[in-house]
Amino acid sequence: MLYILAHRYFASDRILRALDPKLPIRLIYIEPVAKKHPLLWLWLLMGEAIMGINFFSRRYHPVSHYEAIRQIGIDDRVLIFDVWDICGYIATAKNMSSRHRCLWLWNTAFTLSKSEKRRRIAIRILRRWMRRIYTFDFGDADRYGLMFKEQLYCREVLPAASAEEPVDLFFVGVEKGRLETLVALCESARAEELSTFFHIVPGRGIGAHPPHLHKYLATASISYDETLAHITRAQALVEIVAPGQQGSTLRAMEALFFGKKLITDNPAVEQETFYRPENIYRLGRETRTLRQFLDEPAVPLPREIIDIHEVNHWIEVFFE
Repeated sequence: MLYILAHRYFASDRILRALDPKLPIRLIYIEPVAKKHPLLWLWLLMGEAIMGINFFSRRYHPVSHYEAIRQIGIDDRVLIFDVWDICGYIATAKNMSSRHRCLWLWNTAFTLSKSEKRRRIAIRILRRWMRRIYTFDFGDADRYGLMFKEQLYCREVLPAASAEEPVDLFFVGVEKGRLETLVALCESARAEELSTFFHIVPGRGIGAHPPHLHKYLATASISYDETLAHITRAQALVEIVAPGQQGSTLRAMEALFFGKKLITDNPAVEQETFYRPENIYRLGRETRTLRQFLDEPAVPLPREIIDIHEVNHWIEVFFE
């Protein structure tokens, strides 16, 4: 049996629902951790080191979480399919008997800590509890000696085509320090008389940004179903990765699975098996204009390339 532990999140929930029910997989959703004192992690770690008491068994997650993971047998396989803080990983690993624990980091290692030194310490600690640690990010794989595992998605059926006008470029997401890059791209596209739909949600509130940029910011987020509806009318999707990130996001997967072109600033996109210059525009590294890129016919990809990222094929490695 393979147990998958994941937070209930719109993307993971939708992707994991697409798993073949015939596979010997049990999914356990983790309840959110209640807000804790900022120094709780220190109390937990030092308390255990000094007193020898497993405080992680009761103090970090709801009781139902520990009851669920204690059903996992010693020979069962476990895939932790999400990013928590270091205490969340330890609290889970210390309270299960399985010897076959794998962790897939679905965000960059930067989410473990803003400090490079602390990130390396966190990964060393995780290695004690995990048989294998995977990442979707080429840079993190090289930097920390992690195993690379591609970004994943599912063969989702797109909703009916939107009744709105077709659009050349589509972006949706939280600003996260990307506003200036997105605004520059939007203005470049409009200068080439390309149509755009950018739904940029302010991460820190509209007031945190210069007044002249407020017109580019949305006042609320949109649902994933709405996102998919916009994808149906877009010719190209825009992917702007986090600073230092070298792994593909869900935007790249949507472009791949739904046959859309991709405009990305991911510096490692050429390393992806699905990279084709006719289909992907490397922002800031092209001699082509956006118009020339969009006018160039797309290249259909063989199914086996897409299957690398399809969840039912992607999951097979964790049965090994």
